[in-house]
Amino acid sequence: KERGYRSKRIYVNALIYTILHLKRFQVEVIGDGESYYKGNCYSIALGNGRYSGSGMLQTGMSEIDDGLLDVLVIPVVSVFSIIKEIRRVFDGTTNESKVMLYRRCRNLKLVPLNAKSADVIEIDGEIEGRLPLEVSVTGQMVNVLTGEE
Repeated sequence: KERGYRSKRIYVNALIYTILHLKRFQVEVIGDGESYYKGNCYSIALGNGRYSGSGMLQTGMSEIDDGLLDVLVIPVVSVFSIIKEIRRVFDGTTNESKVMLYRRCRNLKLVPLNAKSADVIEIDGEIEGRLPLEVSVTGQMVNVLTGEE
């Protein structure tokens, strides 16, 4: 992107690179007060809209005005399993995956389970901090706060 390229190809190339260099981290995912994933994962995507990364549909069921945050967790599974499921990121069917976890909530907490797992937070392609993260959707708007507590 820094060189001015704008196409789905740069995201596909980044995805291939990421799959080949997967880094796992341990996290607890808590949606609306319920812990629905705790363990190793490769990636977590949040969205209040369907599209990301030049048309990818990681949160393909998301509606921008429903007051919910859609969450996609990619747990640690075999690279072969991820490759078999990767089409879902492009066709919007991640919610139908038997490998990836898809949930919707109003309040989300991502809590690292150890110091090594305080992984980076990327927002719209920019590194913005490290875990833990707490996000709340209220009504039909999202308040975004940045900076130190």
